[in-house]
Amino acid sequence: MNFFSSHLNTGSAALLVGAVLLVGILHTIVPDHWVPITLIARQRGWTRGQTARAALLAGTGHVVTTLILAGIVWLAGWRRRRSKVRSLGRYDFEPRARCVRAMDSHLVLV
Repeated sequence: MNFFSSHLNTGSAALLVGAVLLVGILHTIVPDHWVPITLIARQRGWTRGQTARAALLAGTGHVVTTLILAGIVWLAGWRRRRSKVRSLGRYDFEPRARCVRAMDSHLVLV
């Protein structure tokens, strides 16, 4: 939680949560997420309960695999950044430390 308390203020956190909720709702409404389950349910004569269970399983699988892939991408980016910082001889991981670097007594944005 230290990242959130030091990098996000309350307004930014609320905006982030709101944006995630909006994208999640809009993402769920997209027909390619529910039409295949509906068509299979109609073809096989499933009840609403069976259809709901199939949708729950598919949705859970979708969320879990998306989170796993996001974690892999995040970890790869974190390791790449860490190795880049080490190769430059800097060990601080503050994002603000990368913004400005002194070069020949001039400030250059990185």
